[in-house]
Order: sequence, then C-alpha cells, then structure tokens
Amino acid sequence: MVHFEVYGHQDAARTKPMRRDSIFLQASMTKPITSVAAMMLVEEGKMKLSDPIADFLPELANLKVELRRDGQPTEDVAPSRQPRVQDLLRHSAGFVYADSAPSARMREMYNSLNIAAADAPMTGDEMLRRLATIPLAHQPGTMFHYSVATDVLGLLVERVAGMPLDRFFVQRITGPLGMKDTAWFVPAEKRDRLAEALDSDPLKARMWRAYRIMENEAPILFQGRCRIGLHRRGLHPLCANGRQWRHLWWPALPFRAHGELHAVQPHPGHGRHAGGLDRPRLWLWPWLWGALAGWVGGRARQHGRCHVGWRLGHFLHH
Repeated sequence: MVHFEVYGHQDAARTKPMRRDSIFLQASMTKPITSVAAMMLVEEGKMKLSDPIADFLPELANLKVELRRDGQPTEDVAPSRQPRVQDLLRHSAGFVYADSAPSARMREMYNSLNIAAADAPMTGDEMLRRLATIPLAHQPGTMFHYSVATDVLGLLVERVAGMPLDRFFVQRITGPLGMKDTAWFVPAEKRDRLAEALDSDPLKARMWRAYRIMENEAPILFQGRCRIGLHRRGLHPLCANGRQWRHLWWPALPFRAHGELHAVQPHPGHGRHAGGLDRPRLWLWPWLWGALAGWVGGRARQHGRCHVGWRLGHFLHH
C-alpha cells in the first residue's frame, strides 16, 4: 500500500495548490543519473573506472595542482597522477565549485571563466578549455571535494557514447523508464506545473537565473552539445507515480513546512564540501546518491538497458 497525496502550494505566493503532477527542480540529484550513464558505459566495456580522463578529454591532459603552504605564495605543481574516471564519480579529481574553492585565486578563476555556466551558456568543449587553465585544488584521489566533477563526467560520457548527454538520457535511461516529464528545461505548456522555492530562500533568485530552466539551449549550442552544467542546470522530474522512478519521494526531501520546494542547497556550509576520504561523515552523500542510482539501475535492468544495480553505492559516487 502506498499513500500518494499532495499538500501545500507549488508557488511562493501560495495561489496554486500542489499537484500530483507538479514538476520540481532536481538540481544536483541529476548527478546520480549521470553516474548511471557512466557505469553503463563501463559495463559495456567502452571505458574503465581506472582510465585517465585525458584519454577521452585531451583538453585536460596537462592539468596542474595548486600547492598551498602557510606563509608562502601558492605554486602550481605537476599532479602525482592523472585524474581517473572513478575520481569524477567520487569528487576526488581535484575540481571544486567556486564558492568552496580553497584559495581566493582559484575562486576568482572559476568565477571569471564562468565554469559553472551561471552567467551564460557555453559549449562543453569551451568549458573544458577554460577548466584546463585552472589548477586542481588537491592531488587527484586524495581528497573529497564536492565539485564540477560530474559536469566533466557528463562531457566524458558524451565523448565515449558519441552523442549529446541529453540524448543519451532519453535513449538509455529516462525514455525506457517512461519518464516523459524529466528533461533539461520546462517547455511553455508545462510551466503551470512548475514548483517554486520559497521567496525567503536566499538562494532562490540567484539559482533561478543560473539554471535557466525556461530556455532550451540545445538547438543554439550545436544540437545538444551545450554546456550541460549538471549542478547549475539539472533535470526537472515529474512528481508522478512511484512506477516512474518514485518521483514523489525524492522531491519531498527538501520540503519545508508548507510543502513548497526548498530547493537547491544540498551542501549547507563548507564543512561538507571537502575532507579526507577517510572521514566517516563523507559517506552520507555517497550512500544516499548511490541508493538512488542503484534504484535507477535496477529499474533500467528490468527494461533490458543496463545491469548497474547497487554497485554505484559501492563506488561511493558523490
């Protein structure tokens, strides 16, 4: 027996009652779907978790690492090894988000180069060229740091699969699962179903602009080879029935008292952004996302599309 009901309102002004088919901003929960896509390619033998990412993204072949020492100027040094596919999956490649960059210099570089595509869209190829000019924050494989690593993983999936990421999702994951309302932007005919964050959320205005969820940028940027921006421009899932990927339950995680979507802050405070891989608190997000990705993998397996299953939880993605 499943209790399926809705409460509250889907708009900040509280004029639109919440609906069973309301559409929510999925934001960073797009990351485990990208991880499923990557693991499908691993299972098919098209890449290995231990492969250096530069094998597929040669733009990132000459990355440096920022060395920070007390009382001394920063220095860019060679990495001890190249970032690997598994480093993208577990946020240990050395990439960051601007807001959690460990130095003012690195934060300025991420912002001025528009790495998160918050200011304007850009192609994936251009994003990689810009990212290649910024040093890594840590030696690859030594530190968890929540980051643009999944954006890079999405572009790597494009290269390996030979198709845009949005098309891969539709053909291999969301399409077979019947998730017809889960997409990268919200078309005009569905916008009356879109749930907003509360106006009291300090991140609302900034994030709403950055996600550009009303704009279909794919036709403009090379038929889908757009700057996917999986954190800034995540999927928008339907709050529908559990058969179509339990959308009712996952959007409920960030709700506040009145039922509106609180939205888009999966990491309150810098304490959850970075830390050694041996710190127990860092396993919480990997297990949560691994569980979600495992469920998607299991569902896709029933449709004959992949056999990822719970292995994603084992690899501690994100």
